[in-house]
Amino acid sequence: MRQAHSQKIVYALYTLIALALVTAAALLIQERDAIELLATGDDTDFAAYQATSEAPAPEAPERDDVPTPNVELAELPEPEDLNSGEWEILDPLPPEELSAPAPVEVGQQKRRLRPAHLTVVTDFSQAQVTVNGLPYPAYSEQGTNEGMILPAGGPHRVVVDYGGNQRVYELALRPNEERVLMVELSGYSGGSPPRPSVSPSKPAEKPSEPEPESEPADGQGRITVYSRPRGAVVVNGSDRGQQTPGTVEVEAGRHEVQVRYEDGEVSEKKVVRVREGSRIKLFFRQSK
Repeated sequence: MRQAHSQKIVYALYTLIALALVTAAALLIQERDAIELLATGDDTDFAAYQATSEAPAPEAPERDDVPTPNVELAELPEPEDLNSGEWEILDPLPPEELSAPAPVEVGQQKRRLRPAHLTVVTDFSQAQVTVNGLPYPAYSEQGTNEGMILPAGGPHRVVVDYGGNQRVYELALRPNEERVLMVELSGYSGGSPPRPSVSPSKPAEKPSEPEPESEPADGQGRITVYSRPRGAVVVNGSDRGQQTPGTVEVEAGRHEVQVRYEDGEVSEKKVVRVREGSRIKLFFRQSK
């Protein structure tokens, strides 16, 4: 029973396929006839194109009834900002100047240096100071220490000679830095310095050598004060009877230090904390 039913389905499919083929063939025949009628018509204004490999496509006939447009090109006015009389025409550079850079001779390149400032604070009545072999400017007649302007970098050699002793410092300075070097002369024992190339002028009266300072008493420390110009050392509001540069002994703890300059002006306060047996160095500069 099932086998007979399957055969009927197969026959039906074959029938549908045959009908589809017949319909497609009929459509193709009708389309061919329509193309032939269109190609053989006498009233048509064009020829049918037949794509064959033997005959080329016919050229379209020229028509005289097509009007030619009469268009006149108007001359555009020259913009106001492009007036040739106001512009300078530059010739292009030759290729060799564009490709090859200009040669730079030795020593032609400029270096921009940012200097630094060095101030040496010491007792210039007893010491001779040189920086890189040049004499350091000591206190002037007005009692000021202008210092020296040096190029950034280093090392810069600072030599301090006093009383047969010598101290040597090697300093490296940063750009635009203001360095203060405080040199204490008392209590130092060094080697014999070499004979300077430029003999310094001898002072009228040579002060006696200061004696080495003893160790501070128990529970006390020391504060060494330098100033520009010189003045009296003031600790916690009281004058300690010492002129700068000078050292005072104080009890361990917190203290306020000032300098009273020769013209009577009092400097700003600097607060320090002194430990037992320690030494602190301070530097003051008058504002005006």
